[in-house]
Amino acid sequence: MYFDTGKHALRKHRLTLRIRSGGKRRIQTIKAVDTASARIFDRLEWETEIKGDKPDLIAATQTPVGDVLHGSRASKLAPIFKTVVDRTTWNVKHGGSEIEVALDEGRVSAHGSTRPIAEVEFELKRGSPTDLFALARSLDCVKDLEIGVLSKSERGYALVDGDEPRSFKAEPIALEPNLSAAEAFQNIARACIRHFRLNEPLLIARRSADPLHQARVAIRRLRSALSLFEPVVADQKYKRLKRRLRDVSHQFGEARNLDVYIAHTTVPDVDKGGQLPPFALKPVGQAQTERERAYERVINTLQSKRFRQFMQDLVAWIQAGPWRTSDEPESQTARDQNIEDFAARVFKRRRSNLKQHGRHLERLSPEERQRIRIEAKKLRYASEFFSKLFAGRKHRKRYRAFIAALGDLQARLGDLNDIQNEQEIAAELVTHKATSASRSRARRAAAGRLGDRNKRTAALLISACEAHRRFLDAKPFWR
Repeated sequence: MYFDTGKHALRKHRLTLRIRSGGKRRIQTIKAVDTASARIFDRLEWETEIKGDKPDLIAATQTPVGDVLHGSRASKLAPIFKTVVDRTTWNVKHGGSEIEVALDEGRVSAHGSTRPIAEVEFELKRGSPTDLFALARSLDCVKDLEIGVLSKSERGYALVDGDEPRSFKAEPIALEPNLSAAEAFQNIARACIRHFRLNEPLLIARRSADPLHQARVAIRRLRSALSLFEPVVADQKYKRLKRRLRDVSHQFGEARNLDVYIAHTTVPDVDKGGQLPPFALKPVGQAQTERERAYERVINTLQSKRFRQFMQDLVAWIQAGPWRTSDEPESQTARDQNIEDFAARVFKRRRSNLKQHGRHLERLSPEERQRIRIEAKKLRYASEFFSKLFAGRKHRKRYRAFIAALGDLQARLGDLNDIQNEQEIAAELVTHKATSASRSRARRAAAGRLGDRNKRTAALLISACEAHRRFLDAKPFWR
């Protein structure tokens, strides 16, 4: 049974308090998660055997719960939801390691609603993490295994909340200044994996734009992290994993571009009384068909054995890849460098590149502007990843101004890229038309929007140049 206050004070502090009954024994367990990124692998935990079925707050005094449930809050503690689980455990020797494998099958219940629980946990008792992941990979041949990122408590609170969200946005990443570069990368990468996995089932079930966009953002953030930390994590597997992520990202991009094209094409022109020209509707119908095909390709990829095992390999590499275990001095030095120092060097180099390459945007080709947009995006993701390292009042004030200016530049360049994609999609749809009459109508539709695109491009180029100047004026928040 899980307990919390009516306003979920423990949940807001990323704490859970439960009482587990097994026979006559009652075990009170308190769990804490330092950051969103740690949930795949580890949690802080306090266990106490108690008497009765109500929380023992005296036993919880020396835990974070004691700091939260002070005063009148303690009296408001009540049951929120419960789980009923059959657990089967095995102690397995694999390679040279001892691993506890726990299979949980049961349900979580709240307010009359129930959801199934079926998960397997691997706990390394002694030996190498590489053996643990190898064992998990071998069991995938018996039963399809997905990387799990939701705890039982999160599933319970989701039932309490009721309606499932349309999508999940990236969660804040709280890096500590004393972390090494290797530890920071692992926290960031785990957070990206969690962000992706939260949206993946929503995308498969709904085939809608919001979870597709957020899943794509998760992949882009992870790809950016790989680029930012390349001096730390580059090993013999690095390029292969990065290429595979790029290929998946391109599939997501095709579907996302069609979503944006359809949204832009079907927005009424307020200058013309909010009416769509008749010729605009048929190309959208063709685009809808292409969109359905693009989504089908994405979902086929997500449900494939190859992708499922790639995700397992990716998580194993993040946790215990060659980059993490190499005893070469150069690799050890790269891993052990302080994250604050590493972040400052990343910011200096990335800001300098964007400053130099972003000059005279109006003279650049669409492809060159897209490369600058990618540079801006990586700098923005780096700013989000590392922002908690620079938490002073001056740093926070500068961060808000810096991220606003950078976000504005990225948005203007993104709008320009959308126009270019829209033009390419329109041209592609024209070539797919079956008859000369339909191709003629589609060309008139494309021509009808060309003048509008040119006007939008000219206005956006002016805005992008202004945004770049504001970005140059924003003071670096890491100094």
